[in-house]
Amino acid sequence: MTVQHAVKFVFGIDDRDIAFVQKHFASRRHATHMERLATLRGHRIVTNDSPAKKA
Repeated sequence: MTVQHAVKFVFGIDDRDIAFVQKHFASRRHATHMERLATLRGHRIVTNDSPAKKA
């Protein structure tokens, strides 16, 4: 299996690696590119579930 980076979809040939995919790809939401840029520029993130939101 070769894995690089997946944002929305992960494709496989069969169910052999489904446990790996569920553990590593469906575990948490990543900040979007726009959320990261906004945070870097000091803007407030409105979405409560954003990992880029400052505490």
